[in-house]
Amino acid sequence: MMPFKQKDYESIARDILAQVTEGRVREALRSEVSVVKYALTSQPVRDIEKVEGTLNGQSYSFEKGKHYRLAEDRTSEGGENRKGFLEWLSPQSQRPDINSEFMVTYRLDLPSVLSDASVGSVLRTVIEAVSREIEYLYLQLEHVYNAGFIDKANGNALDLVVSILGIMRKSDEDDESLRSRAKRELSISGKATMEAITGSLAKHSLTSNPLVLEDDEPGMIHVVVDKVDNENKDLVDSIEKTRAAGIHVAFHEAHLVQVDVEMTVTMEKDASFLPVRSEMESRIKHYFDSLGIGNDIRISKLELSLAGILGVEEISRPEIILEGNNRTTQNVQIGNFERAVVKTINIKEQIELQAGGSSR
Repeated sequence: MMPFKQKDYESIARDILAQVTEGRVREALRSEVSVVKYALTSQPVRDIEKVEGTLNGQSYSFEKGKHYRLAEDRTSEGGENRKGFLEWLSPQSQRPDINSEFMVTYRLDLPSVLSDASVGSVLRTVIEAVSREIEYLYLQLEHVYNAGFIDKANGNALDLVVSILGIMRKSDEDDESLRSRAKRELSISGKATMEAITGSLAKHSLTSNPLVLEDDEPGMIHVVVDKVDNENKDLVDSIEKTRAAGIHVAFHEAHLVQVDVEMTVTMEKDASFLPVRSEMESRIKHYFDSLGIGNDIRISKLELSLAGILGVEEISRPEIILEGNNRTTQNVQIGNFERAVVKTINIKEQIELQAGGSSR
């Protein structure tokens, strides 16, 4: 279920005034799996000013030209009746979380014939009156929305919510006691749903093991997978069919953390460097391929994967290069919504000289 966002009178009036006098529109859209282009309601669109939403559960402002752009379709010769779209340029992992709401602010390519928005003007008076009525409607909608949640529903509304879990109010049982009993049942259902979802996802061909996380909030489960595209879009349907009543499942695509790996190797006498380098690169790639979503990069395990290569006398401690050229020879922590992948591997041969060593 999408979260409900209350709008107060001031923000409603401000948005209507901006659209009428400046041609500026704020529109809420919902992020869907593998959808790249989103039609904007008001037309024609001159420019998209900003896009804001949630990425990996955190508030995020997306960048024009990097994450998105304004795309246009012209439906007649000469370019009349053009229609503007928001088009994502970034991969799914760098777009708003699936099934989340994001806000698009854009300007219309229309001359403004109404410009007197001063206090007391006819235009402002009408807009303020309409905004008061819209605010009242938002309050009513918020009441209806809250009636669907265990923590906020009361009375008959709470009875209807807990009935989804097969729970009935006992005689003389107050709202708080009923709420606590339902939450305990919801917690048990959540654990069963996690096991069921994990089993369901195992039936799909995924490039890495999915991560199923239980939220601090009872009844909320997060599912993080490696890749979402049209070929495995049925993952969402599979999860929806598996979840227990009253359990909400949020679906996420893992953000790829790309790293470079550098190290030097000292060869045994008369051993050939090129086949050793090829074998080391293969083992390093295999190690990173084995990492699941949320798995840290552990230097000791990476070193262990390189043990026993013929012709090798000594291997230096691997150096991991992160974004921004940040280098480390220590373990790298990976978040629950991330997966580490190796981008480039640079292995140099250590040449022993009488005056010291050098690498090539």
